[in-house]
Amino acid sequence: GTYDTPTGTKLMKEMMLNDENHPSIIFWANGNEGGHNRELDHLFAEEDIQKRPLIHPWEVFNGFETTHYREFNYGIGNYDHGHNILMPTEFLHGMWDGGHGAGIEDYWNAMWNNPLSAGGFLWDFADQAVVRTDKNGELDTDGNHGPDGIVGPYHEKEGSFFTIKEVWSPVFVEKREMTAGFDGSFLLENRYAFTNLNQCTYEWKLRILKSGGADAEFKAGKADAPNIKPFEKGKLQINLPADWRTFDALYLTIKDFYGKELFTWSFPIALPEADADKMVTTTGPSKVNLKEDVNSYQVSANGIDFTFNKTTGLLQQAKNANGTVPFSNGPVMQEAENNFKNFTTKMDGQNLIISSKFDKKESWNTLQWTIYPSGWLKMEVKYFPSAYFTTFVGLNFSYPETEMKSVEYKGNGPYRVWKNRMKGQQFGIWKKD
Repeated sequence: GTYDTPTGTKLMKEMMLNDENHPSIIFWANGNEGGHNRELDHLFAEEDIQKRPLIHPWEVFNGFETTHYREFNYGIGNYDHGHNILMPTEFLHGMWDGGHGAGIEDYWNAMWNNPLSAGGFLWDFADQAVVRTDKNGELDTDGNHGPDGIVGPYHEKEGSFFTIKEVWSPVFVEKREMTAGFDGSFLLENRYAFTNLNQCTYEWKLRILKSGGADAEFKAGKADAPNIKPFEKGKLQINLPADWRTFDALYLTIKDFYGKELFTWSFPIALPEADADKMVTTTGPSKVNLKEDVNSYQVSANGIDFTFNKTTGLLQQAKNANGTVPFSNGPVMQEAENNFKNFTTKMDGQNLIISSKFDKKESWNTLQWTIYPSGWLKMEVKYFPSAYFTTFVGLNFSYPETEMKSVEYKGNGPYRVWKNRMKGQQFGIWKKD
């Protein structure tokens, strides 16, 4: 808010005496979000021995554009497309589940490539709430007005902490696919202002991932530090062993001059399709059997029984020697129309295929099931979301919540991806109870 001149003068002088030699202060701010008292402006220049610039948050003032919470790529002749130094004193409001990690990569890439950008300030550092002693210690966030910060209320590290750690790493590692022709080289960009990347250390590790989180096997080593000056690009070369493609993932850890980890980047070597080929057995001791009635297809293969709805194509039931598997009523599409129609069956060698028919007016989404003699079931869905912009896409099945104990998966984790918070995760096998 705005301070009156006598009160503001006293507070400003006390602040200057306390903080004028603090190494992290590069600007002075008069007020916040429009709470400026311009009668105090001259005092900053008079009292500050270093004569640091003065800004007014959420205002174009003194050559700085500091407006808060503008949309991405905002402005016509101003803000992103203006002529002032751009430095929003608050951006990417830390509310709901975003926690600042959502969208920060887009904003930072735009800022990094804009010569007039001086960066910005994230609000807020930590989750906040008021402890209501009148309500038995309830944490009151005033609905969604309490900030979801970079870290938790006790400064515990959360998903967005690691997103920001990667996005704002002073060493930028360009995206790399682990193709068969990968030669162990990575393109780096030095985003330090004063430090050569030959002052950092580079460690790599190859891992075979096993269920339960234990490494069955790994190989590790160090790479020679490349000579890359500040704001320049260069190549890091890792000398990988000849059998590197037999591992599941490659990890690259870069540490700074003081031995502190900047970040660990992870790169899956085997993609999901290749992993599936290792796991799935298609052959079996007997043929696939098909029975049908007016309403359903009943399929059996290697002791496993499936029932599919003849009209919708949805899986209604799956059974094995232990009983019914409580996984059914799918796939139901998220943010799209289940318009599968006109199902037919055919044999493709030893495999049974149940598939819908495409029609651009009535059944443009398609579903195909393949049942193998081994009892494995393959589902293929091709669909168009109902809207151009979606909030969540995917396929749904029914599974009793009472039966949910934990989930173990191979992919990026351990924190869930939230909309456009993609960075900061690490590839591995993760289990969540």
